[in-house]
Amino acid sequence: MRGFERTLLVLVLAVVFSAGAARAVTSDPSLDTGRHFAPFVLALKPSLQMSPLPGWMQSPAVVLPETATIEVPLPALWAAPAVEVYALTVVFDDRGDGGPAVEWRSANGTTATVSQGLGEMGSSLGLNARTILLPQSLTREGGVLLVSYYAKFDKLVSLAVRPARETSGAERLSKPSSRPRLRSSTQSSSSSSPSREPSMARC
Repeated sequence: MRGFERTLLVLVLAVVFSAGAARAVTSDPSLDTGRHFAPFVLALKPSLQMSPLPGWMQSPAVVLPETATIEVPLPALWAAPAVEVYALTVVFDDRGDGGPAVEWRSANGTTATVSQGLGEMGSSLGLNARTILLPQSLTREGGVLLVSYYAKFDKLVSLAVRPARETSGAERLSKPSSRPRLRSSTQSSSSSSPSREPSMARC
């Protein structure tokens, strides 16, 4: 197995693993409505390919090699009542340099840092996949997701964005030891340390 098939396999495994490991987000039958809640997948290797635009997305992603950035416009959460949070999965070649950064640009043009680096520092892992939840305080009104890997853009393999829902209130009450609800705070772009709060799982 090689090329694009291997990339998709890694991405699917990352999505399955992160969904099973995270308690903050669970699968919900109401989300199983075909392409309306299908994930958006963008692969950069072996060549640039995008999945069909899901029903919940309004605009396609833009790849900007000159700035080492991928921009993914995402609609406001209120535009799709069944969607409570967006999950991002990034597959990349982890060389121990911190990995790609994730930011959010609001409609008013302000940019906030979600994660200063999805990868490891000092340890070269090779192919790595990380899944994080995008803070609701940012995505509530919509905006643009930014994934950047400065000077290492060729190490990005693929990314996927999919809608999700938080666990129900009844389930949280029946499991008092489970993780709390996703916090709606996020780290500003001027912070000096990575923001790991929204992270679901590491593969």
